[in-house]
Amino acid sequence: MSTPFLSLVSRLLLEQQGPADPKPLLCYGLATEGEALPARQAAMLHSLQESLAEHLNQGDSLLLAGPSQHGLLDFCLGKGFDVTLVQADEKQIASADAKVIKGDFLDHGVSNAYDLVILEGTVRYLDQLPTLQHLRKLLREGGTCLLLAEFLDDDSAIEASELPNLTSFRQLAQRLGFQLMQERDLSSDARQSLALLQTSSEHWFQAGQSGLAEDERQALTVQLQSMLAGFEAGRRCLRLFELRYAPAETDNHRDVEYAAINEFHPRDVATLFEKSFDTAFDEALWRWKYETGAGRCVIARQADSGQILAHYGGAPRRIHYFSKPALAIQVCDVMALPEVRRQYGQGSLFFKTAATFLEREIGNTVGHLLGFGFPNQKAMNIAKRLSLYDKTDDFIELEIASSDQHRGQLQVQSLEPDHNPALLDEIDRLWQAMQSGFAQGIIGVRDADYFRYRYLQHPGHGRGLYHYRQLLDEQGRLSAIAVCKRHGESWLLLDLICARESLASALTAMADWAAAEPEPSALKFWLTKGQLDALSGANYSVHELGIEIPCNSWNPGPAADLLYGKWWLTAGDMDFM
Repeated sequence: MSTPFLSLVSRLLLEQQGPADPKPLLCYGLATEGEALPARQAAMLHSLQESLAEHLNQGDSLLLAGPSQHGLLDFCLGKGFDVTLVQADEKQIASADAKVIKGDFLDHGVSNAYDLVILEGTVRYLDQLPTLQHLRKLLREGGTCLLLAEFLDDDSAIEASELPNLTSFRQLAQRLGFQLMQERDLSSDARQSLALLQTSSEHWFQAGQSGLAEDERQALTVQLQSMLAGFEAGRRCLRLFELRYAPAETDNHRDVEYAAINEFHPRDVATLFEKSFDTAFDEALWRWKYETGAGRCVIARQADSGQILAHYGGAPRRIHYFSKPALAIQVCDVMALPEVRRQYGQGSLFFKTAATFLEREIGNTVGHLLGFGFPNQKAMNIAKRLSLYDKTDDFIELEIASSDQHRGQLQVQSLEPDHNPALLDEIDRLWQAMQSGFAQGIIGVRDADYFRYRYLQHPGHGRGLYHYRQLLDEQGRLSAIAVCKRHGESWLLLDLICARESLASALTAMADWAAAEPEPSALKFWLTKGQLDALSGANYSVHELGIEIPCNSWNPGPAADLLYGKWWLTAGDMDFM
């Protein structure tokens, strides 16, 4: 829950309880219909106290963390527990018998110190990994965590949410060595509590007692209505998990920790990169992808030495998904040390790293609706066997034939984008014409912002890697923009930005250009096989590349049969070209 919402709840509760009963209570309560909210919240507090009594003996160590956990403090001290309270808000909790630490739960780092941790409050889906990893660090082996939090119970709809879905939470917890001992569904109780809170807040606002500005009142009202609607629809739920940290004897990864993009230096992956791809690590290219391009990743590293054992990355991409704006991510830099690559199955470090990335980044409710990539056949087969990927298309190479009868229809001219200030506006115009022709498919955005990032900011631009051409019609109007590079003895056309109906003639014009160069060359064009019908009128031969286009099949998202043959992807959509 957000801080403004919790602040409102706290003030409402104090208003209802009055100064004679200042004991803080939980936001959600337990009880039956007809009881007041404070009574329900007292019942929830009592239920947690009973759970504590079942799990701890006098002298056992306990960590309390969450916006309302100070309500358990007196009970825990009375039972003789060794209590530490992590207090994130402004309340001053004074206790001679408990350690009170002001700050965030994730900042409290005493290792192997606790028999039990109670953690309460909403955990965002991106915070699942650091939260569960931190619990692994705090708990003694065999220790228990009671987690009271909100989740998505129904993640079948394409609707972004900061809440984690239940499936991914359970899977991640298991991969990190937790056993699910008990799971209580408290959604009905939460829904009733919110309904009572909504009524109380309406009265409070109408009486002018909140002290909030009108826009703040409206924002909190909308938030409360949205949360309540989520519970009523069965999308949102409240769960109390009992998790026991007990990694299996056969788990070889207890000393491995996982981290995201901002938790290591690019040079830390250099050795892994070079061993995985047998090529030199290019830090400028890495920074272009993961810093300028806001790339994402999950790494697995040794906790003691910090050595990175595996990496699974992704480059975000704005797309049009059946004519609607969306976000996708191109999976890239999938790598592991040789000894890690030899491990297979869902107990392998490769699988754990990949599954964690997919749950964080790709699916109906997370940051990127779709994932795509260009794995070789071996990597694709492994991922399919592990239920990580499904196939959506084949990536093929076209060799475009030149044709004298088409000469003159489109004139190909060199283009210097750094010295053409009007070019970006022209690219936006061409992109508008192009995207309308792919309303029944999926295509990566090719507007001026993308062109600037993908080509002009790419390290290869300054190194002279890319060659730009403009294609003019018979009236001298710009009809297409092409980007190409040398690839062996041929020209490889990376990108073509033009209206769908102009693709065939633009390809032929580019093939004519390549054939007329001082050193005549063939023109190659890599494309998803399902989009060949867009090239009607062009002459080409087809060669297999041995590359299949995958989609995520691990986290809930659009199914492969819906996506099959719908992607327009070219070599320019690959991060390493």
